[in-house]
Amino acid sequence: MRVLTAIINRDAEGAPLHDLRARQALNLAVDRTRLIEEVFAGHAHPLAGLTPHYAAGVPSGQRPYEHDPDQARDLLASAGWRSGRELRLAAPAALEAAARRLSEDFTGSLGVEVDLTLVPDDQLRRLRNHLRAGRDGGRPGALVPPLTAAPARRGGRARVSRASVARTAAGPSRRW
Repeated sequence: MRVLTAIINRDAEGAPLHDLRARQALNLAVDRTRLIEEVFAGHAHPLAGLTPHYAAGVPSGQRPYEHDPDQARDLLASAGWRSGRELRLAAPAALEAAARRLSEDFTGSLGVEVDLTLVPDDQLRRLRNHLRAGRDGGRPGALVPPLTAAPARRGGRARVSRASVARTAAGPSRRW
């Protein structure tokens, strides 16, 4: 099994991602059904946490976020997202299709422009180390509920991959 998750830099300057409402808005903005159908050809399940619904120990009644663009826009506005502020999204180049689908959902549901950066494989490890070390704002980004789970491709072994790194920063894009 592979799990598609996101990391949010809650301390990003100029973005209210420390506010739970902003993070909920990002979850509500994603049309998981469309993502699963278009990017994973139907071979995935929407998740409410890091564990799929069919695994032992998952709390009963735990449900993934529904796609609700109206509520997402309201929550983002109430969290103080500044009009005209773009959302910066970085993703491994190998997950370009998923990242573009997410970008479209964020723009369509939230009315925000998305600055998408595809990170080449050779730079991905450095980016992950940078985030783990908490070099943006003094602490690592916070894990948010995953979007989908897809079966692993090799021998049924579980593999976890961070499909997108959602981060915002006030300044110009940095090169990793």
